[in-house]
Amino acid sequence: MITHEICRNCGECLKPYTLKNKCPMEDCPKNMLNGPCGGVHEGICELGTQPCVWVHILEEMKKQGKLEEYLKIRVPELK
Repeated sequence: MITHEICRNCGECLKPYTLKNKCPMEDCPKNMLNGPCGGVHEGICELGTQPCVWVHILEEMKKQGKLEEYLKIRVPELK
């Protein structure tokens, strides 16, 4: 089986900062570009039982000393 990753060109990519190469625009059910949203409870997304990708990204960026990158507001590119 062949899979293809489709980038939405949302702006600055966070994937290099995450241990498992997580993309919030692909892995967040709400497609949140800046997160986590207010619907996270104990690290779980309100739209299901999956862990919030933004909580994962925050934890990884803290471990890597990249919290200042996390705190930047990211604006989608207009095309």
